Amino acid sequence: MNNAFCITSKSLDTFLFVILILGFIATHSLLSYSLIFIAYFALTLRILLIKNKLFVEKSYLFLFILFLLNIIIQVLFNISLRSIIYSLLIIIGFILYSSIASFNLKHNSITKFALFLLFILLLHPSILDSSLQYKSFLLNANSLASVYLLLFFIIELFGTKPQKLLNYFIFLPIYLISIESRSLLLAIILYLFFKNLNFFKLRNLSFNIVIIFLIILMLFFVYPNNLFISKIMYSLDLSNIKIFGSDLFYGAGREELWKIVIETNPSPIYGIGFGNSNDYINNFIHKDLSPHNTFLKLYLEGGLLFLSTYILLVFFLFRNAKTNITKSFILAIQIRMFFESAFPFGVSLSSALIILPYFIEKAYLLKYSIKNYEKNYISHTC
Repeated sequence: MNNAFCITSKSLDTFLFVILILGFIATHSLLSYSLIFIAYFALTLRILLIKNKLFVEKSYLFLFILFLLNIIIQVLFNISLRSIIYSLLIIIGFILYSSIASFNLKHNSITKFALFLLFILLLHPSILDSSLQYKSFLLNANSLASVYLLLFFIIELFGTKPQKLLNYFIFLPIYLISIESRSLLLAIILYLFFKNLNFFKLRNLSFNIVIIFLIILMLFFVYPNNLFISKIMYSLDLSNIKIFGSDLFYGAGREELWKIVIETNPSPIYGIGFGNSNDYINNFIHKDLSPHNTFLKLYLEGGLLFLSTYILLVFFLFRNAKTNITKSFILAIQIRMFFESAFPFGVSLSSALIILPYFIEKAYLLKYSIKNYEKNYISHTC
């Protein structure tokens, strides 16, 4: 115990963290999953070679058991190679994500890395075409939105005041204009709203208010043609509001995908099997598309059982996060999950956005735990 905080160097942990972030970003590029698997292998070696480096909470273990039960259900009712792969990703993800909490990071280096990466993305020769629409080595504009959200969080957590101001007044406007992502704009606005309102001092009350707010927002977006909601939008003249040239409440074709999931799910209790949502939707529209909604994707693939487990996971992350920055980001990112498909503990960047911030915060707070440890236990040796 005396040298528990001294086993790994900051340089090594910082390097592994950078590789991990780059790996997640690469999943949205032509590199696909090659770099993230290298990062996962490095994290596995770190766990095997360094003792006492797993972050475990009782409630986290309870969630792990719930996810295992969902995996067992999938094996019993929807056994397939794809379902097995997704199940393994959940198990591996639970272990590897928790190891991030023990990273002893160089805070300033992490922030400089995030700012440098934002700058490099803007320097890419094909980042903008004639219409100012994003175009780069990432697969699409939504990929860049996910990249920016992750780097935004890192800068908010680790950055100094000048670094945060640089992000807000230089990078944020440029990215919002070039990406033209309504969900990115909405996530950033809600993050700032939650963070600056000190919304989480009244924990139970505030959480209920936030949940009600998100449900109302989802209803406006998912059911814009509902008679009651249409009357409200008409009376407030909200139906013609445009952001980045698109109607605020227009889902860019997502409504059709969502309708398929909601109205035709053949197994609402336990789903059709992990990873099978694209094939299922393809049967209706003959296109290889995901539901473009994480909640509906999980409902279709794992049923109400898996969706409920995911909601409990989000509640755990929110409830146990220590900083207002992380709490706000966890809630704001769920807005983006209404518009993009992700899978908890998956290897894509979109999936990482769900859980990764919580464990990054644990690594951020570790620095202060170490200082307190060194202050109170001077006799320890490294």
